[in-house]
Amino acid sequence: GPLPVKAYNATIAVHPKGSGSTVVWTATFDAAGMTDAEAKADIEGVYEQGLAGIAKDASP
Repeated sequence: GPLPVKAYNATIAVHPKGSGSTVVWTATFDAAGMTDAEAKADIEGVYEQGLAGIAKDASP
């Protein structure tokens, strides 16, 4: 895939919280071509953008 990692395994859980939700992401991976911190930052950015898009689409 397009992520800078290999051996990527992740779980996303969504829990109700008041009128919204809490999303918990857990993952394990081996960075590929960059440091672990750089790969983590890239992956977090992808999830943040995706969740922001979902929140925008779900807003009344």
